[in-house]
Amino acid sequence: MRGIYKQGDSKAADRNIKYCKSCNKCWEITLEDNFRKRDRRIIYYNNFPFYGKIKETCDSCKGDKNGKHGVDKPSM
Repeated sequence: MRGIYKQGDSKAADRNIKYCKSCNKCWEITLEDNFRKRDRRIIYYNNFPFYGKIKETCDSCKGDKNGKHGVDKPSM
């Protein structure tokens, strides 16, 4: 029996979830489509294993208040 998880879940977690050395938490960026705009949300995970995760400082430790760092494309 395989369980409830898909085969690529662990690879997707290693690709999407990052580890912040400043606050010692794992985090990921999620994008949610609403009717008129796309909302960007950061999810933090406490006590999450960080082995094999990309080490990158999270937006709150960087002091990024607007939340548009690195993910959103600039409008033309």
